[in-house]
Amino acid sequence: MYNFDKISLLYDKITTLETFGMDNYWRKYMIRDIKLDKNSKILDSGSGTGKLTDILYKKFNNCNIYAVDKSQKMMENIKNNKIIKINSDVTDTGFNDNYFDLIVSSFLIRPLKNSINDYFNEMNRILKKNKNFIIMEIYEPENKYFKLLFDIYFHIILKYFGNKITKSDSFTYFSDSVKNFHSYKYISDILINNNFKIIKIKKFLFGSIIIHYSMKLS
Repeated sequence: MYNFDKISLLYDKITTLETFGMDNYWRKYMIRDIKLDKNSKILDSGSGTGKLTDILYKKFNNCNIYAVDKSQKMMENIKNNKIIKINSDVTDTGFNDNYFDLIVSSFLIRPLKNSINDYFNEMNRILKKNKNFIIMEIYEPENKYFKLLFDIYFHIILKYFGNKITKSDSFTYFSDSVKNFHSYKYISDILINNNFKIIKIKKFLFGSIIIHYSMKLS
């Protein structure tokens, strides 16, 4: 897994460039139809710098919101002291069984490529029955014409200039991680195998951004 500590101060700019500046719109879309009772427990799993955590707080500020990430430096960017921040591996969080009323994650499962099954298993353990698990990730586009533009922008232009600007290999990592990642159908199968029911799949940018809406069955 990539060492996100070394790009913690640049991460938000990187994701904005990667997603054509639309990443926050998609994060808001993830939870726009979700309704929760007061004092519900929400987990932003793999919160990073807290872009999704902030959106959760603005909508659910009467709930208990947790942010969990393995990178302490990334989490230092979360300044809201009402967010409960926990430095932990998302595949072994330490929370009690059936603890959360909602779990969300954005752009997390790709870095977890070899541990996705462990991650989904852990999220199923700590989520309450019939509650929502929502994940968003970037994939290789389905549309062959858009894929040509995507490949030129993401895998060539953005990778070259991004590495120059950040003075790191971060954009090479992001490019390779998308190119070598699973299909969204494969992710659906892993969710189902870990006792989740797929409620809805929402696609943006010709299938390059996909949100899985799922629910814990038992």
